[in-house]
Amino acid sequence: MNKLLKKIATLGIPFAITMTMVTGCKEFLEVQPKSQISISDAFSNLANATNAVIGVYDELMGDNGYGIRINMYYPYDSDEMIVSGNIDNGRRGIGRYQLLLTNTEIRNPFLQLYRGIEKANLCIEQIPQMALYNNGSEADKKELRRLHGEVLTLRAQFMFELLRNWGDIPAPFTPAYKQTDLFIPQSDRDETYKKLIDDLKVATDLVPWRTEIPVRNERVTKGAVKALRAKLAMFRGGYSLRSNGKIERNADYQTYIKIARDECADLLARRTDHTLNPSFEDIWRKLTSFTYDPAGEIIFEVGAGGSNSNSDSRMGNYNGPSVNASSRYGTGGGGLLVLPNYFYAFDSTDTRRDVTTTL
Repeated sequence: MNKLLKKIATLGIPFAITMTMVTGCKEFLEVQPKSQISISDAFSNLANATNAVIGVYDELMGDNGYGIRINMYYPYDSDEMIVSGNIDNGRRGIGRYQLLLTNTEIRNPFLQLYRGIEKANLCIEQIPQMALYNNGSEADKKELRRLHGEVLTLRAQFMFELLRNWGDIPAPFTPAYKQTDLFIPQSDRDETYKKLIDDLKVATDLVPWRTEIPVRNERVTKGAVKALRAKLAMFRGGYSLRSNGKIERNADYQTYIKIARDECADLLARRTDHTLNPSFEDIWRKLTSFTYDPAGEIIFEVGAGGSNSNSDSRMGNYNGPSVNASSRYGTGGGGLLVLPNYFYAFDSTDTRRDVTTTL
């Protein structure tokens, strides 16, 4: 009996040591990683919430955003410009209306737009739940409401690009972690447009006018919300190619034309915020010298910077006139070619012509 107890005790000692090691390892391995932040931490204070919203803005820029593909690959060929070179399975395939499923320029912008929607959905859900949203100081409440309005607008912008380029799309309005099925079916574009237009009505009351903020930057202001709402209303009330193969518009189109008219009227009534610069050339000189236009003619612009494909922009280079690499300006241009009929559509005395284009 004593021998049996000794054996049990002998076996029990390494077992206990092993269990202690396993428990210790478990506690040691369950460390909060410094490379990520929880949802609760991300929206625990105003500074973190602001950083989260800036992360939504990030999905606008870069080669797969408004740096080149969305605004300089997808709209062309047109009656103004055509893509240079012969047809291929990339940007020229888009321009020549010979788009294949294997085209290399489609997948990444599609994913980036949805990534922007997912980030926006998290912010839209979490910001109104923050304690400071209703119980903070007046300054905190005002700034959090501005952030809320900004992400409503950004989500509408991301989804608008998807609708414009892909038609009826899956339209998630809740974060992925709240969805029971991530395989979301296509939504009717008219319903999606209606939801976005309603969201922008809410955002209009949350964000300030351009002249109501102390420091200018590339963040959304009330003028941008109204302009986007007018644009979406025109698309909702306009003709589009339907799944039945017909180009149609809905019977309620006048409702949305009125929304667009009213939003534009509000903008025109705020000339102190947004008006025409008397010099068309001055707008672009200021833009290329990183100086804000005091007239506010540019209502909203995507902020870009750095020298990498994730955050920079090819505007003015890819779509500019061809420049030889040996020149003092460096190589550039030639990606888009201006059609002569567009150039000659300008009156010869129109000062905008030579600023806009050259042959």
